[in-house]
Amino acid sequence: MQALDEISCVGSENKSRPLALQMRLFGGVIFGPEAAEIQSLMSESPYTSAEDDSEWENEKTRKRRFAAKQVTFVSSCKMPTKRGEFILRAYRSETRLGFEPVVMVVEKWKPFEAVHVRVHDQCQTSEVLGSMRCDCKEQLDYSLQFIHTHGGAVIYLPQEGRGIGLANKVAAYSLQDDGYDTVDANRKLGFEDDERSYECVPAILKDMGIKTINLMTNNPFKVESLKKLGVHIANRTPIVMACNKHNQAYIETKAKRMG
Repeated sequence: MQALDEISCVGSENKSRPLALQMRLFGGVIFGPEAAEIQSLMSESPYTSAEDDSEWENEKTRKRRFAAKQVTFVSSCKMPTKRGEFILRAYRSETRLGFEPVVMVVEKWKPFEAVHVRVHDQCQTSEVLGSMRCDCKEQLDYSLQFIHTHGGAVIYLPQEGRGIGLANKVAAYSLQDDGYDTVDANRKLGFEDDERSYECVPAILKDMGIKTINLMTNNPFKVESLKKLGVHIANRTPIVMACNKHNQAYIETKAKRMG
């Protein structure tokens, strides 16, 4: 059994795939009952290496489906903004410590019609600090304005840096400053190209009574991930933002190497 401080260290020399999954499920340093659950899951799993990928994928899928069932609605409120008024809905994951998705909603859709939905991943560096190294803030601003005008929902997930966390994202930026691209920087730190997961999305859509969506995204990984989770996607709408000199190489790398 791994010690707790080893369990909390993604990107260390210990790269067993079950360990990486536990971090994606629970995130950060785990204490108390959550730590006990990790021990239970690890002791039950027969997989200790990446030798059998098909069995590993089945195990991963089982745990992700379990995680999807553990998202609960907390509350909602009116949310006035410069764009107009939204309803803000808050959710909480029972299996990912501190994972609290929120949804900005304007209910202008009709029953049984596909709803415009943006599944947006947190980006503190651009959305809070004003970084120009990506186009995340511009995509979020566009999505909120579109939703306010046409109706729909922006599901906002706390998955900084394609799921690696803020501090690791800064480390990846440092490597990019030294010449690595965004994909190779993540790999250098011991992460996959994209560590995000979307298990909570089907539960959130179901809670809101949304059965079919028009997904606003440029990301094929996100489309395939949601489809595998059972989300019915009627259409995909790209969100194309103008590049600047600071993010052009990043955006071109994502399009070339990640689709």
